[in-house]
Amino acid sequence: MMSLVTGSLGHSDVGRQHSALRHQSYCDRRRQRTITFYRAKEIMCRSLGLRGTATVFSTAAAQAAASRAGYSTMATRFIGEVAKHRFILDHDLKVMGLEIL
Repeated sequence: MMSLVTGSLGHSDVGRQHSALRHQSYCDRRRQRTITFYRAKEIMCRSLGLRGTATVFSTAAAQAAASRAGYSTMATRFIGEVAKHRFILDHDLKVMGLEIL
């Protein structure tokens, strides 16, 4: 018997593509919720009469999301300084803040 090889995707390939799309969609939704949370802090500070907010961000993803939400880096703590205090991290800590106008 002869088998034919076609250019179509197999069942497992379709499943993997669907799974990758679902994961991407999940990441996009999570990223948007994070940015919305950071912007909500701005609204809350404004309503309380505060002139700014600052947070220490320890992960690269959180730092990127805060940057997209308008936060700027105020200070950076390098891993060598953090390691002296027995914290185990693989990147820098950043203090990021947002001035409320």
